[in-house]
Amino acid sequence: MRVLITGDLGLAHLVRQALDAAHARRPIVIVLYTGQTVAALAAEQWASQHGILCGDVWEGADSSCIFDLADSIIALPGTSDQFLAMAREREAKVWQPYKVKPDC
Repeated sequence: MRVLITGDLGLAHLVRQALDAAHARRPIVIVLYTGQTVAALAAEQWASQHGILCGDVWEGADSSCIFDLADSIIALPGTSDQFLAMAREREAKVWQPYKVKPDC
């Protein structure tokens, strides 16, 4: 699976947990990320430890083509609502492992 990790979760161990969980469901063959963030650094380290390719797809990219590069998207807190709306329009598989639910 080609996975795109977006947003920024300042706790690197939670990024690794999200990638471990996704990898357990379906083997990841490449990790893509959007920009230089703590989450991107954690993703690079995770990919390196697992012998998996990893790279930044945001710089100079047309944001609409990013969805064609990944099979699944892990949307961490900090992912913009606009990005999530674009993902839904393209029927991308979006997983939000740390989505904060409003209090009821």
